[in-house]
Amino acid sequence: MRLFFIVFFAIYALMHLYFFLKLRRAFRPGRAVSILIGLNLVLLIFSPVAARMATREMILPWAYPLSYAAYFWLAFLFLFCATAFFMDSGRGVLWLARKLRRRKSRKIKIHARPAFLIPAVVAMLVCVYGYHEAHDIQVEHIEIPTQKLTERIRIAQISDVHLGVTVREDHLGNILAAVRKARPDMLVATGDIVDADDGFIEGLHQPFQSISPRLGKYAVLGNHEFIWSEKTSLDFLAKAGFKVLRSSSVPVGDKLLVVGVDDPAARYYTGVPEADERRLLTPLPQDRFILFLKHRPVVDPTASGLFDLQLSGHSHKGQIFPFSILTWFYYPRHAGKLHLVDGSLLYVNRGAGTWGPPIRFLAPPEVTIIDLVPQAPLGRR
Repeated sequence: MRLFFIVFFAIYALMHLYFFLKLRRAFRPGRAVSILIGLNLVLLIFSPVAARMATREMILPWAYPLSYAAYFWLAFLFLFCATAFFMDSGRGVLWLARKLRRRKSRKIKIHARPAFLIPAVVAMLVCVYGYHEAHDIQVEHIEIPTQKLTERIRIAQISDVHLGVTVREDHLGNILAAVRKARPDMLVATGDIVDADDGFIEGLHQPFQSISPRLGKYAVLGNHEFIWSEKTSLDFLAKAGFKVLRSSSVPVGDKLLVVGVDDPAARYYTGVPEADERRLLTPLPQDRFILFLKHRPVVDPTASGLFDLQLSGHSHKGQIFPFSILTWFYYPRHAGKLHLVDGSLLYVNRGAGTWGPPIRFLAPPEVTIIDLVPQAPLGRR
C-alpha cells in the first residue's frame, strides 16, 4: 500500500504540473497569479488525503464536500491530461512522419489557448455525462445451460457498490430495485459492498432486508472491506442478511454448492494467508453445480476445472475511459463477458457503484442476472 501511494502521488503530481504548464502557456498569467495557481494546485494534489482523513475521523460536515470536490477534480484532471496528451501525441506522430519521409508539408499547429481549452471542455462534459451514467443502472442477463441442475435457478449478482460517502441511500435503492424486479432465487455480493466506517453506512443495511430470495443471500469480502474495517464490514453484511463465505462452502438444495473466499488483500490487514483455492475446491462433489464467489477477476490455474462458474467484480471495467485500457492490461478478462477458462466459466461484473470520483464513462453500473438452466444429457434428448 505504501508503494501504491508513492506511485499514485508521484503520477498525480506530474499530472498537476502538466496542467499548470498548459494553463500558463495558454493564458500567460503574471508571476503573482502563477504562484497563487501553483499553490492551489499543490493543495489539490493532497485533497484526496484530506478527504480520506475527514472520512476516517468522521469530521462532519466536511467529509462530504471534501470528498466530492477532491474526487471530481481527480476525474477532471485525469480526463484533461488524457485528452491533452492524445492531442500532443497526434501532433508528435505527424511531425515524426514528416521527418521520416523527408518531405515538406504544411505544419499542423494548435495555438496554446485552444490546446488548453479543448481538453478542459472535453473533461467537463465527460464529468457531467459520467455523473449521469454512474446512476444509470444496467441489468445484464446471461443464461448458462447445465446438466448438473434439475431446476432453473436465477441468481442476482451485485458487486463494488462502495457504500459510504458518495454512494448513499438513493443509489442503493436503484440497485436493489433492479434486483427486486428480477425476482431472483438467490442474491450474491462479490465484494466491496462497504467502503467507509460505520458512521457513514449506519442504516444502509436496512434496504437489503426487504429482499429475501428463497435460496438465500451470500457474500464475500473485497479489498475495500479490509481497507476500512473487517469487523464493520462483517457486521454490516450480517445485518443486511448475507451469509459471508470465507474460504468456506454452503450447500443450497441438493444440486448447488456456493463457495467463497476473501480478497487477497486480507493478508496485509489480518495476516491470514491467501486462500488455497485448489485445496478448498478439490474435496467438493463434482456432480453438483459449484458457484464460486471471488472478488478479483482472476482464475487460479491450479483450481480451474474444479468449479462451474466464478462470479467476480473489482475491475469496474476501469470506471472512466481511457483508464479502462490500463485495467484491461492488468485484468485481461475484464468485464461484461462470459469467459471459458480451462473448463470453468468466469463472469466479471462492472460494479454497481463508484470508487473515488462519483462518475463512470463507458462503463455503466451493473446488476447481473444469471439464469442457470437445466439441460438434459445428449443421450436423453
